[in-house]
Amino acid sequence: MRPRRWRRRKAQAPVLDLRGVDAERALRLLDQWLERGFLRGTSYGTVVCGWGKGRVLSAVSEKLDTHRLVAGYRSNGPELIVEIVPRDPNH
Repeated sequence: MRPRRWRRRKAQAPVLDLRGVDAERALRLLDQWLERGFLRGTSYGTVVCGWGKGRVLSAVSEKLDTHRLVAGYRSNGPELIVEIVPRDPNH
């Protein structure tokens, strides 16, 4: 039997999958996800909204426009690539 080789996995950006979630719940989950990402020092992540009728994507985009922890974002079809504000190491 061959010994298992452990490989280091590349760090992956966090993903928030909102497919099948209504817009109200999606916004609550988005707030929690951004807060966790900020506290962990994550620089970016992906929010998957899916295709559907676009209600979740629209609501999430509006929220990202004004959220205090979002430095910017771009659309990639049914996904949004979100840049999270860097955490100040002095605080």
